Amino acid sequence: WEQFTGYKLSDPSVVVSVFVWSKSTERDARLQKNEWNGIARSAMRKCRTLVHPNIVRVHAVLDTDAVPPKDGDASPVPGGEASLADDGAGFLYIVTEPVTVLGTWLGSGWDGAADADGLGTFGPPCCSEVVGAVSYGFYGVIRALGFLHGTCKAAHGLLSPESVYVTPSSEWKLFHFPLLTPMPVNSSFELYEKNLCPPDYRAPERTEARYHEMQPNKYGVHAMDSFALGVLMNEVYTRPDVDSA
Repeated sequence: WEQFTGYKLSDPSVVVSVFVWSKSTERDARLQKNEWNGIARSAMRKCRTLVHPNIVRVHAVLDTDAVPPKDGDASPVPGGEASLADDGAGFLYIVTEPVTVLGTWLGSGWDGAADADGLGTFGPPCCSEVVGAVSYGFYGVIRALGFLHGTCKAAHGLLSPESVYVTPSSEWKLFHFPLLTPMPVNSSFELYEKNLCPPDYRAPERTEARYHEMQPNKYGVHAMDSFALGVLMNEVYTRPDVDSA
């Protein structure tokens, strides 16, 4: 997904984030183009149905086709089974509240100024504010995971710096749900998760395909995401600009 900044036509003062997926772009050869497009379309549908204060708020989604139907052909329904989108033409759009991916936010700092190492500053340069901002951020992520695990009875499956976004008010929110799965995991999750989730964030049970050891009746739905949450916390709290505080 490529992210852009947009504005509401009726009120240019309202800023939004626009995530765009090109269905014609060639990607990792481990999966075919129609598989990548199917994963993206599934993620788009899921993010629209999940509503929680600590999940990125979605304003609108759109599935378009780049090639119009020929004369006499039935008009395809955007995003439907007969849509040309399945042939790899067109774009997917997700319009959300304004957000910045966690890695960029950590690198630029609150004032948007990055240092020579790209780590940025959490100005004002006050130790308590650095730790407080990061800790409060993780509190929001954990609340979102609690909603998924407790209310939705599902695991995120893709927790990493690329799935956490930060609002202008420094709230951390969860996003990107292509691997959202009920527990125990289904066959599609087992098929695609190794191609989507960063290796460092996959628990040994996942890298060794021991999915049966994460059964919800034994460890709870949260077992899928617990390892990744620990890795993410370790990665953020040991950053030089955070650890020094």
